Amino acid sequence: MSKYYFQEECLTSEQPEIGFGNEFGELEIVGYLVAVARSGFAPVWAIKTGGTVNNSFGVMHKGIIYFGACDHLFYAVDAATGQKIWDFKTDDVILSKPCIAKDTIYFGSFDGNLYAIDLKGSLKWKYPVRSKISCTIKHAGGRLFLGAEDGKFYCISLDGKLIWHFATMDSIVENAAIGDNILVFTSWDKNVYALDFDGNIVWKFRAKAELNVEPVIDNGVVYLGSADKNMYALDLKTGGEIWRTSLDGAVRGVTLAKETLLVTVYADKIHALDTDGKVIWAFKTKGYSVSPPIVSDDVIYFTSTDKNIYALDMDGNMKWKFPAKALSVAQPIVWDGKVYFGSYDCNVYCLDLDGKLLWRFQTSRSDVSKIDLDEYQGRKQKKFILKPQVVNAEGESYKTEHCTAEGGNLGQYTVETGYTTNMAKYKKGVGKYGG
Repeated sequence: MSKYYFQEECLTSEQPEIGFGNEFGELEIVGYLVAVARSGFAPVWAIKTGGTVNNSFGVMHKGIIYFGACDHLFYAVDAATGQKIWDFKTDDVILSKPCIAKDTIYFGSFDGNLYAIDLKGSLKWKYPVRSKISCTIKHAGGRLFLGAEDGKFYCISLDGKLIWHFATMDSIVENAAIGDNILVFTSWDKNVYALDFDGNIVWKFRAKAELNVEPVIDNGVVYLGSADKNMYALDLKTGGEIWRTSLDGAVRGVTLAKETLLVTVYADKIHALDTDGKVIWAFKTKGYSVSPPIVSDDVIYFTSTDKNIYALDMDGNMKWKFPAKALSVAQPIVWDGKVYFGSYDCNVYCLDLDGKLLWRFQTSRSDVSKIDLDEYQGRKQKKFILKPQVVNAEGESYKTEHCTAEGGNLGQYTVETGYTTNMAKYKKGVGKYGG
């Protein structure tokens, strides 16, 4: 057993101009995160309270839709009528898509807590991750899995106890694809990680840019994309690259249906690829599509920042579209002959399968969330620091951008970060390790 010490990461950079709008939109936020990350900072989410329904939408369970919003509330709404059944208050924005296991709802909040509430909206427990949670909560094998802004991937028991965590070197904003005793997830540190259910690293794969995509696992292959505009197919056992296909935008979402990969990108179209990486068709919109499409009865449904939800056939021909009053980025839900989706206009919509409005539900506030400029400005004064850590580890060599060490599972170490926007004269330190 050896001890390894990680010290402040080296960085010398002229601070580029970071331009973004103050409306809380996925495009502004993502552009902001990329700019921040490339300047040597950890990505950060700074979002004001509002009624916006973002990527937290939603999960359907026994005729009830459960979802969170930027008004800090988590809702239960009757799927047939659109009437609110109850709401549950947290202390910050909710972007985390929930999951349900054993009649308990699990979701995360920007207040740094993972919540467990019963189906009547009463708190059972909360676990203090102490970092903003924006990813979907997943469960498998009696365990909960989630990533957080602090760059850690967590495994927590269904009764709220930490089982293990694994530290990457940057924020995790999407959850893992879950296979047979394997978890595959992405990080803003440009790596894809594969862990076993005990938190041991199986393999990792490095892309050329940030990764903000939940992978898809099928038949021994992992499909995912990156901000480097490539769609990748990796071997599930080894992480070896099988193929890559260059698209015309940073990849944001992937769905596999009937041997067809449906890919959303930060460009004005979605793509359909076969499982060998060949582009079959592309459908053009007037905005960006963020979340992965959903397929039901050979119909593809997806939302767009051009304010529309679209329905396409499997050949990429439009059946219909429906306009909301603001952009939509969340994956829709299709259930019992109806389509449900949330929007930045602070509403949840219910449509029939022909795209006709049946009802809409407004959250507690009608104002759209914004980027929190006060919080952003406040972070200027704080430096980005990787504090010295001690890791007890043994095994094979493990390398990242920020450290080099020997060890198998380095998920025990922690990385603490602060933020600054004045990088012109940031002093570079030397990373060390010793045994």
